[in-house]
Amino acid sequence: MEKRAEFVVCGLDRQVNYEKLDGALQCLNAGAKFILANSDPTLPREHGASPGSGAIAACLVCASGRKPDAVVGKPSLYLVRELLKLHGVRARDAALVGDRLEIDIRMANAAGMKSVLVLTGVARRSDVGRAPKGDRPWKIIGSAAEIGKALGI
Repeated sequence: MEKRAEFVVCGLDRQVNYEKLDGALQCLNAGAKFILANSDPTLPREHGASPGSGAIAACLVCASGRKPDAVVGKPSLYLVRELLKLHGVRARDAALVGDRLEIDIRMANAAGMKSVLVLTGVARRSDVGRAPKGDRPWKIIGSAAEIGKALGI
């Protein structure tokens, strides 16, 4: 069956399989635009990690020889700017909580938001000192339960 699409949108798919990857590749090879939801290579879980959207996209990048035409989620500022605009909030009055220095915290800092690193995911406290300045968080919390306290609410 020949597959045609104008866009291939790649994101987290817990039921990804060869048929889906093959169909996406055929569309990319036929000229479809390649859109990536976010570039997270893994998804943190209680006992380890699972592949994230970035890992799924890596299969398509490798097979097609193409990088995504656009990333609309992390670490791109597109989605965060649209959300701020939609809710009428200034970046300096908003906070973004994430577990990756090079994706979540970098995005928040680049957007001018408060960046809060939560230590229940990928990054560890010891990683912060080695990170480039743009990847360092405004605050560090041990778990999401501490968000209100960290933000003074």
